[in-house]
Amino acid sequence: MKYILEITAPGTVIRPLINGIEVSNPGLKTIERFYFDEISELRVHPGVLIDSEALFMLSSHSIPILIVDYTGLKAYVRSPRTELSKIMIRLKQYEALNNLKGVILAKFFALCSIETRREFLLYLSQNRKSYDLSKSKKLEETANKISIYIEQVRKTMGSLNEIRSGLMSLEANASKLYFLALRNIIPKIYGFSGRQAIRKTKDVINTMINYGNAIIREIILRECIKSDLDPAIGFLHKIINRRFSLVMDIAEEFLIPVSHRATVNLAVRYEINSDDYYIGEDNTIKLSNSGKRKLLQEIYDILEKKHRTKNITVEQAISERIKSITNLLLDHTKKLSRFRIITNWR
Repeated sequence: MKYILEITAPGTVIRPLINGIEVSNPGLKTIERFYFDEISELRVHPGVLIDSEALFMLSSHSIPILIVDYTGLKAYVRSPRTELSKIMIRLKQYEALNNLKGVILAKFFALCSIETRREFLLYLSQNRKSYDLSKSKKLEETANKISIYIEQVRKTMGSLNEIRSGLMSLEANASKLYFLALRNIIPKIYGFSGRQAIRKTKDVINTMINYGNAIIREIILRECIKSDLDPAIGFLHKIINRRFSLVMDIAEEFLIPVSHRATVNLAVRYEINSDDYYIGEDNTIKLSNSGKRKLLQEIYDILEKKHRTKNITVEQAISERIKSITNLLLDHTKKLSRFRIITNWR
């Protein structure tokens, strides 16, 4: 069985062996050895040193090397595979920018964004029917309003360049309704008044949502790299320098059911306290280590949930989604079906 090898301790040195690598840390007085056929992926943190020969050998065994820190993925090294099938995936992805597949993908991602918002509000509404009928009805009413945008996305016609901005506008309108509805759910002590700019968060709820979103996008980026998709070539989100547009596209299906749900869970249980965040030098709210740990635990509890009838976790569903996108690009399938994580995973 292969596993992800993550090296975090500064001063650790990775050296080559005949059939694997040696991981040693003089300060900690530890030495471990790992065979190449045991490793599916290597993640290294700042301060970890890799011998160039070890780097070459890992690459030659097609083991991706991810450079990460506490904010997520910073860079990666992978083997330059030249098999026709691998090249074909990228070619098909680029071609889709100018054909019907690109339109199908853009509309699918927009629908995922809007439908997951509606689904989550209905879930919250159902949970409150027994003790707060008024709030439950308001949530249901907002979910019904969001349904209008779902129909408008489905009716949208044209080339990718013609419809992209319109789809983004519909998604933005649905998002505004969604966050306004969340104000009725989040306890007032957290000062949540709606969605804020990512870099200017003034309350802990927005900060947690941002941190959780980054975790989900990092998982998706890792899976894109493994699958040979170009993470920068998106369909709903425009291709912009230094942005993983495809990662942002794929994340639309998973942000609400995982990141947002985890944050809301902690908030409604009043489990976020003053030790979990602080005001940074730029006058924005930052998460402390305890806040990060709480949110990560809640996120991974959701990622480990299993489907009601299928032996698949939420995290595995992310891998399955990326496989389905690859299959669409390679003409192995003609349509995509959304995972209903909130209702089908327990």
